[in-house]
Amino acid sequence: MQTNADGEALIVRLSGGLGNQMFQFAFGSALVGDRRLSFDLADLDRSHTRSFSLGCFGLNLDFSRFPLMAGAVTTVPGMWKWIRAFRHSVPLANGRLIWDAMKGFDPRWSEFTGSLYAVGYWQDERYFRSISDQIRNHFTFSRECTSETNDLLSLSNGAVGVQVRRGDYTNAMTSRVHPPQGVDFFTQSVKHITERHDVRRVIVSTDDTAWAREHLDLPGFDVVFRSNEAPVWEDMMVLSRCDHVVISNSSFGWWSAWLGSEDRTVVCPSRWFGRGWEDFKSPAMSHWTTI
Repeated sequence: MQTNADGEALIVRLSGGLGNQMFQFAFGSALVGDRRLSFDLADLDRSHTRSFSLGCFGLNLDFSRFPLMAGAVTTVPGMWKWIRAFRHSVPLANGRLIWDAMKGFDPRWSEFTGSLYAVGYWQDERYFRSISDQIRNHFTFSRECTSETNDLLSLSNGAVGVQVRRGDYTNAMTSRVHPPQGVDFFTQSVKHITERHDVRRVIVSTDDTAWAREHLDLPGFDVVFRSNEAPVWEDMMVLSRCDHVVISNSSFGWWSAWLGSEDRTVVCPSRWFGRGWEDFKSPAMSHWTTI
């Protein structure tokens, strides 16, 4: 990692699942400049459902904690609601705490000097567009796959990949922000692609195989349902290798689409966030099809 003479640092807090952590890594890699880049695992250490997930890429990362004051600000009850309403960053004695308001690309972050401590999801491709080739190289899967995944990779040529996100999206609280997509979205999306491309195979990647088997009726297609037994990064790899892809409104789906060929058709939901959260910016790329 590069370090300037003043020892300035950029510490990015990792949180969420694989897709979110990929956005956080990409944001930090683009913003770092000549600072020392490292990652804070405090949120993941406190989580009962999430863990560090970037190991599948074989990245050489440095880890460190936020300074005491920056860490304290992030844990004060109700503090984030106040900060989001009135400010976008907090100056500290040893740097500046910045966070993502989920309103899309904000160019101000690149204007700050000194040490920065970043909290948020940073789900906008424009943050790392200038180093997109570097990010693609970083996100090269480096581990051995299961035999099932190798079989699916051999079927991905000439296939439509479909990511069906259920899981926590069916939870009443989570679904208000991230509503799960219904059957109509997936059937219409597959139809949109197959009317334009000569593909007859559909590979379904999902965290709820039983639901997908029961509800996704795609007559005339060779439909392959992915089991839930392999590591999730293998699902992302399979989806990224398919000729075309349908994704749910998730960061995992976003990267599954972005890592693939740039000339393939990607279909995603027109409404990324739930009602009442319309001020959150959809991360969908402008050339993707929305349904």
